[in-house]
Amino acid sequence: MRGSKEFALRRSGAAVLQKLVALVTMLAVLAPSFARAGTPYTVLWKSHHDAESCGIPELKTEGTAIFEVNQTPLPTYRVPGALQSYGDGSRSNTREAEFDSVLLLMGRNEFYFGVHTINGNDWCTHAHDVVHLVSEPLGLNKPLFDVRRDGAGFEGSTAVDLSLSEINPDLARDIAELEVRIARLMTELLRNAARVADLQTSRSWMSGSPG
Repeated sequence: MRGSKEFALRRSGAAVLQKLVALVTMLAVLAPSFARAGTPYTVLWKSHHDAESCGIPELKTEGTAIFEVNQTPLPTYRVPGALQSYGDGSRSNTREAEFDSVLLLMGRNEFYFGVHTINGNDWCTHAHDVVHLVSEPLGLNKPLFDVRRDGAGFEGSTAVDLSLSEINPDLARDIAELEVRIARLMTELLRNAARVADLQTSRSWMSGSPG
């Protein structure tokens, strides 16, 4: 009777182990593929030029790569209808560089921003530039740059840390669910192993008892 019970526990443990191996394999397959299903992101650039600035808040050429993410240039375009002129003579505009999260990494991501006034007129430029990293589907808005340009252009980089859930939330959720299932199977496997060990100890004690 004890032998059949031990056999049943061992068979149950083997089945649990097979499920565990299948889930771990699935996790290993999913993890490297996080970049294949991207999340829309935008680098949003708002600038305000003072009245005395000789620069204007417009791109000389649409699609110019003003930004880079992890050394990949991002074409930048105007946001239609965003150019504004004010009564004091100042002007503002908003431009954007859209990209897919396939360009992003878990952990540290480097963003570059380079802006100059055309024809070498940085010297008479007076502007305030504010840049954010935005993902509307995630409700994410992270500041990247806040730059005041007075008589100079700007070139610089900043780093932003991102989690998997901020790059591919669906995959992050799938992996979290798999990890929970794996933890449950591990608990079941250890419980079965303990039961088998108890049965073996009991059988050894019984076989060693005087008849």
